[in-house]
Amino acid sequence: MPLLALLSAAASAAQIDLALRTDVPVLVGASATVENAQRVRGRLSAGLVPSPYVDLTNAAMTGFGVYSPTVAEIIEVALRRGLVMRLEGGWRPIEGRGLTVGAGYQFLGLGGDTTELSLFGEAMDPRLLDSAQGVTGDLEVGVGAHMLTAEVGYEWVVKDHLVLTASLGFAGTVAARAFAVSTEEPTGALETASHDATVAFAADYLD
Repeated sequence: MPLLALLSAAASAAQIDLALRTDVPVLVGASATVENAQRVRGRLSAGLVPSPYVDLTNAAMTGFGVYSPTVAEIIEVALRRGLVMRLEGGWRPIEGRGLTVGAGYQFLGLGGDTTELSLFGEAMDPRLLDSAQGVTGDLEVGVGAHMLTAEVGYEWVVKDHLVLTASLGFAGTVAARAFAVSTEEPTGALETASHDATVAFAADYLD
């Protein structure tokens, strides 16, 4: 069979779905799903992390004692904007049913407004904090996290072109890197040493 005919047959057998999607408390966005005749599927999702989801995460983490209210404040101010990209592979194991399973990769990039140095004061060495005052100014921080995901879900066809999906999933971080950039530049050797130590501390603390 000519290659063009093979591609045409594969395209006709595949189903492409575009959908609005929200994963609490990770993203609000959209996804595109491709499923072939064997019910094997691939999905690309993209979205943002809205402020209410950040608030929900902070409330849960501080409530269970995972991190302190100070860390929650840093996250709320400094990491309030997030971009999420996810690539998944999956399968619908039972023909004619909406049960789905999948796994994939997710990138979570968080950034936000400049953050006052004093927010890090609870964890920072007081001597370093004193020497950094007036040297670094505020800090702009961000985090990039690489994650593995897995989920199981079910899809209900309400009517043509309207499908509702509910799923339960897991995302685990396998690598992450934080950065911190100061809003002021040091002028002398002592200021440079204090500046570099403070910026490095902020990034390590976020990690």
